[in-house]
Amino acid sequence: MGKTSRFVKEILLFIILVFLLASFSQQQLFHIREIRLAGVSESKPDTLSWKTWTGGDYQSSIENYLDFHAGFRNSLVRLHNQIDYSLFHLASNPTLTLGLDHYLYGDIYLEAYTGKDYIGKMMIAEKIKMLNRINQALQTEGIHLILVFPPNKARFYPEYIPGHELRHFNGNSNYEEFIRQLEAYPSISVIDFNRYFLLMKDTVTYPLIPKHGIHWTNHTCQTIIPDTLIRLICRKRNLTLPDYTPTGLAYPDSLLIPDYDLYELLNLFHAQSGERIPYPVFKKEKDSVVLPVRVLTIGDSFFWNLYAHYPWKSLFTANDFWFYGNQRYPKHKYKELSETSLEEIRHEFLDHDVVILMIAEINLDDLMHFPEDAILWLEL
Repeated sequence: MGKTSRFVKEILLFIILVFLLASFSQQQLFHIREIRLAGVSESKPDTLSWKTWTGGDYQSSIENYLDFHAGFRNSLVRLHNQIDYSLFHLASNPTLTLGLDHYLYGDIYLEAYTGKDYIGKMMIAEKIKMLNRINQALQTEGIHLILVFPPNKARFYPEYIPGHELRHFNGNSNYEEFIRQLEAYPSISVIDFNRYFLLMKDTVTYPLIPKHGIHWTNHTCQTIIPDTLIRLICRKRNLTLPDYTPTGLAYPDSLLIPDYDLYELLNLFHAQSGERIPYPVFKKEKDSVVLPVRVLTIGDSFFWNLYAHYPWKSLFTANDFWFYGNQRYPKHKYKELSETSLEEIRHEFLDHDVVILMIAEINLDDLMHFPEDAILWLEL
């Protein structure tokens, strides 16, 4: 019994030594490159000073730095995550929830769906009154305001949400209350893609929202989304609707971002899940129609895909995007803009024909501070 115990200890010691040697060799001798972990920022040491030393911040930052740069760390993290995912049906990323049939959800979208971030009827009423003031002011300038609600995956695929997540459902949500109260303000143009997507859910040929992504699919944002928005813009501006019908579909071997943005954050051994989604193909002619409309979109990450792809990116005389209201694109246009000059911002804001406010459900609690900002810009 004693010899067996000693043999086992020696084997374990040998394994530990091999692991430590391999970890050291990866960093110091062979410099084997590992694939970076998605959604993980590199840890850097604090600057050494009397304050950081005596407060313990420097020591903690060195500890985090050494941990981050440990040999084969990324591979070991992926191994741990893969075991959780494949054997225990768990998402190791604390911001994600793995649902039935391996559907992935962002936790903040689940919280918005179940009403955990509900701000109440009175606060929503105040925000809508502010939006109405802004809409009236823009109308006097000949500018059309369009309020767009992108879809919440949790609202679109509630059937795959784990039961324990629905225990927090309180019967109220910011989205539902906004929709209800906006009915009293018909002058505010609203496009509700939550409702629209649910109406199409059982009839569409291709996925509207990917199984392992949080946003609408690339296919959707190049077909259904621009078609809906452009039709409304043309009607508001009395313009003829251009023809930008896809000429075909492509089925690449791998998905394009953001169709797998949640799966990527799992940091598994395989970067993609194997899901396949078609992508529209357009015949881009040099003399394609450009609508004489200057469009400004103030929104969150849901607009990025629309902004970057045909037909939207090529369709207007001006196509500007203010990400969360303060990161302005195209950058070359706004590089000289002073963020402290309300007069300059007001001029740029009003130098458009259409203003689109695209707000995901997770941002309805503060509307990305757009009402407060716009009231300052418009001097209301």
